[in-house]
Amino acid sequence: MFFSKPGSASTSMKVMDGPDPKLNAYTFVFTSSKAVAEGNNFKEMITNILTQNIAQQQAQAAREQAATADTQAAAPVNITPRADRPLSVNDLRKFVLLKRADLAALHRELVITGNLTEAEFWAGREHLLSAEESIERQRKGRPTQMLELRGAGTNEKGDIKITITPERAQQIFMEYPVVKRAYDENVPDPLSPVEFWTRYLSSKLFDRNQASSRSAAAQHSIKDDPIFDKYLQKEDDGDEPLHQRPPPSTILIDLNATNEDHGETGNSKDFTMKAGGLRSTLPLIRKFNEHSTNVLDAGLQPSKRQRIENTDELYYSQLDMEDLRGPINDAGIQLGLQAGSQMLDSGNSENGATNGQHSEVSIAKVHCYFDELTSLKPVDTRALAGTLRSWYNQLSKFAPGKKPVEDAFTSLSQNVTERVNVKSRKNNLPEDLLQAMANLQTATSEFLRQFWSALYEEKEAGKDRLDKMASYLSSTHSKIAPMMTAARNQGHDPQVVRDAFMPTLDAVNKALAIYKARA
Repeated sequence: MFFSKPGSASTSMKVMDGPDPKLNAYTFVFTSSKAVAEGNNFKEMITNILTQNIAQQQAQAAREQAATADTQAAAPVNITPRADRPLSVNDLRKFVLLKRADLAALHRELVITGNLTEAEFWAGREHLLSAEESIERQRKGRPTQMLELRGAGTNEKGDIKITITPERAQQIFMEYPVVKRAYDENVPDPLSPVEFWTRYLSSKLFDRNQASSRSAAAQHSIKDDPIFDKYLQKEDDGDEPLHQRPPPSTILIDLNATNEDHGETGNSKDFTMKAGGLRSTLPLIRKFNEHSTNVLDAGLQPSKRQRIENTDELYYSQLDMEDLRGPINDAGIQLGLQAGSQMLDSGNSENGATNGQHSEVSIAKVHCYFDELTSLKPVDTRALAGTLRSWYNQLSKFAPGKKPVEDAFTSLSQNVTERVNVKSRKNNLPEDLLQAMANLQTATSEFLRQFWSALYEEKEAGKDRLDKMASYLSSTHSKIAPMMTAARNQGHDPQVVRDAFMPTLDAVNKALAIYKARA
């Protein structure tokens, strides 16, 4: 909700009831002689309605939470989906095309022109729609940043001005439940919403809830408030925190479970790791710890408490890890075959002779291989060393011919020259021609994808789609010819255009060859 600034030419108010400011925004303009007063009254009415709705939602959530007594509920978080209405297939397709410019251009090239239908274009791209749906269905959780109310300028009297919107009030209630309790008990009687927030921002309760460090001078300068002072709690600066954390779910992450490590020296606590050397910093540190705990617990689902009967069994189940166990020899599964020896010897009654012949052939091959291995003579290492030594002595006498050396040098020089020419060659084709070539390349690749996906479909619709894709592919050569002519007319080598399409043309020719063979 936004209201026009005081003293502006027109009095207006903008209210949004959804995430999209273009679709879910309403602007009210007050044109009467009492426009400012009417606008303030209308703003107060809208604020009261929003506050009542938030209070009803929280009361309903509290009743649902109280009905489940055997669960550890996480911190309540109001989570709203990004979309107010169910996402349709057309919405998902639109979101995908908006994020992918190349796919949107291909969609205009093929679907808008009527070459492909929507179903054919999105066939095989279901993963894009699924990924986009998962993104759109994500819910915004609790922010990790700790709430900090800071002033945004000063008013006419020089006081710091802090704006409390309904959304900001909801965040304060989530971060500080004591403020929510004070609001429910004092609004609208004896305080109005405006009076409540004005007195809260100047109270000791607000100063204590601040996430920044506080000075002693500022604390003593704040006046007492009979309403908010009764909600003050004891300063959490003792050796033990006021709000004890719940026990960890596993002993492996329990930092206090160090009893077994101090058997010789005793089990006294290690005060060298005590946080907060200064007493004034302890409340701030513990406040950040509580905030981090609430943020992490907000994303957890309520789970039932485990019934602990034997503590030793619980600890053993946490410490017994599979990585600490030794390897287990698996003997396998024995098959309970009847007359297994007879089957291995001669097989069944129908093909026993065949199995016997195969066994004899296999045995004969094994004997043959064994005879070859035994007939091999051992290597004479001395003779081998003498052969290598004589070859090494003759290497210095080797004199290559003149022509082989010149041929090798010429071949290497040509290779280097071609590589240099390719790297130094500049692409001087016009931008419009390059764009047309890219569009044709993308469209042909899409036709090839549709062709191969419809090639092995058994349905009649697949055959019709195959014929249509084959007709599109057969016209690829005729589409390249005008581009080569345009390059020649503009003073460029048309072979450059032809070479750029060679991989695509090879794929098209193979696809058409398979299509003709199946016809």
